[in-house]
Amino acid sequence: MEIIRADHYATCFGVERALALTEEALKLNNKPLYSYGELIHNNDVLASLKDKGLEIVEDLEGLDGSNLVIRSHGVGQSVYSYCERNNIRIIDATCPKVRRIHKIVRQHCDDSYDIIIFGNRNHPEVEGIEGWCDKHVFIYSDLNDYKINHISSERKTCIVFQTTYNINKY
Repeated sequence: MEIIRADHYATCFGVERALALTEEALKLNNKPLYSYGELIHNNDVLASLKDKGLEIVEDLEGLDGSNLVIRSHGVGQSVYSYCERNNIRIIDATCPKVRRIHKIVRQHCDDSYDIIIFGNRNHPEVEGIEGWCDKHVFIYSDLNDYKINHISSERKTCIVFQTTYNINKY
């Protein structure tokens, strides 16, 4: 069997950044360090971080006064608000490209645009993007899904894409 290795492989810069921020926080903090959801999609790396003291949580209740890493996929605006209200210190490891999408969606939502997100509805990145718009948001897995289900409106439309989605679906 012939094995062909890709010319380029590794983690993207957003994941590298998230890992570096988390490693630094683990070294500096004497408090427990929590990650809201899995920091990245790599079980070996997650196991190593858990061994160093990172705890992955899916619920923020009871973390008052703790340190929380926001995963590279980002989260919705409500998570930031919750943390502020409950004195949870945020270490924001959101990928800068994803963070930019959050800002675009928030601004266009405020301007009454329809927001269309192309991506996997159940992926943390899409859930986070959706969390920056509180109305008129539609999620489609591909162009066929959009053509079948899109409801036209009189509003302007802002279209964004999940950064980690299959490029062939675009």
